[in-house]
Amino acid sequence: MLRIMPYLECLSQNFPKKTVRMLGIVSEAMLCCKGRITMLGLSRWSGKGGSYRSIQRFYGSKVDWLLLNWLF
Repeated sequence: MLRIMPYLECLSQNFPKKTVRMLGIVSEAMLCCKGRITMLGLSRWSGKGGSYRSIQRFYGSKVDWLLLNWLF
């Protein structure tokens, strides 16, 4: 499985570590899922640190998506 965290290291200067870590967990889980992608499915496919409640908190938090796209 492709590790996504090295690609997200460029975001660590502009985003909190917690946000970058959760973005990596959610991204890897999305790449593993097939079919419908739900928060429950993401929590099942994610590894350590990807509980249902953690994914809920991540989607409930404010992320500057425009800056994220610009940095990529």
